[in-house]
Amino acid sequence: MGVNLFQNKWLTHILIWLSYFFLLVWFFLDVLGFQNALMRAAFIVILHAGIFYLNLKVLLPYILEKKWTLFYYLIIINLVIMLIFAFKIIDELYFIAGAKDQVFLKGIENLPTELKEQVLDWRQNNLPNTEHRFFSMRFLTNGFSVIIVLMISTLFRNNIVKGEKEQESSLLKNQMLEAESQILKWQINPHFLFNTLNNIYALSQMKSDRAPDAVHRLSEMLRYVIYDCNEEFVSLEHEINYIKSYIALQLLKDDEISNVNFEFSEINTKLKIAPMLLISFIENSFKHSKIEDLNNGWIDIKIRTKEEQLKLEIKNSIPDIEPSKDKQGGIGLDNVKRRLELIYPKKYNLNIEKTEKEYAVYLTIELSS
Repeated sequence: MGVNLFQNKWLTHILIWLSYFFLLVWFFLDVLGFQNALMRAAFIVILHAGIFYLNLKVLLPYILEKKWTLFYYLIIINLVIMLIFAFKIIDELYFIAGAKDQVFLKGIENLPTELKEQVLDWRQNNLPNTEHRFFSMRFLTNGFSVIIVLMISTLFRNNIVKGEKEQESSLLKNQMLEAESQILKWQINPHFLFNTLNNIYALSQMKSDRAPDAVHRLSEMLRYVIYDCNEEFVSLEHEINYIKSYIALQLLKDDEISNVNFEFSEINTKLKIAPMLLISFIENSFKHSKIEDLNNGWIDIKIRTKEEQLKLEIKNSIPDIEPSKDKQGGIGLDNVKRRLELIYPKKYNLNIEKTEKEYAVYLTIELSS
């Protein structure tokens, strides 16, 4: 079905405990026999699982992590002692004596009857000292196993807490980046709006036939900015329509402007792009090219797509005396670069070339449909 079983954490836990159970059965099989080995392994797994999840789900999150350190260690010490004696009692009642008898009897089964009786009498007389040494070893072994389980559950809990903190940090970082991206997106040049309104006002005063079209284009641009740009990604077709309207309104400055060339061919309209990402490059080309100088000023804009790759190429003239920089100017290249880093990390390539007479921008972005 294509489902990774280990994506279910509880199923993973069950598989681990079952593996531990069968390992213990195999370990006890020769000494205890099959039935007793199953019982002994089940008893150990139940106790170890109990202390594991008690520490993981209760003691660590609700006591130690609440800074009740001394209380936590007092509980742990008492639990370890209780479990050690629980192991000892169960061993005495059900497992150890039977195991020792089984091993011992197997070892003397081939002896003559008279010699076998002598050995059994000797064993009976010397059993207390042997038992004392045997249980001292078991006491230490059981205590060590409980401590190991507690350590593993503590490490497991630390790993969970670390993962939760990293997830929270990643979520917070993404939220901050999204907020930053939104702020950058809405830093739109107000001067373009004011200049466009002044141009439309002048056209209306002259009763020009272009005034209604200019108003319509401006309203479409504002609708796009206010409504469509609320989405994380928009249709590339809508973004290019916005750019076309921007260019058309810029050309209202002078009827004789013919030195602006733009080509939007081979566009895959199914692709999506972050809104208001390309307009700043267009805006800068108009701002710095001085297209009013029909002899020397010019702009050449090309946008095309190949499969899911967008290519933007903008070239514009640089006048001998560049316009003074507007402190409240457009979005700016730093803004665009930052948005590219936030939205398309390792999925874009931006090259900017500048000579004495020409300014060129080459942008390639891997988009998605």
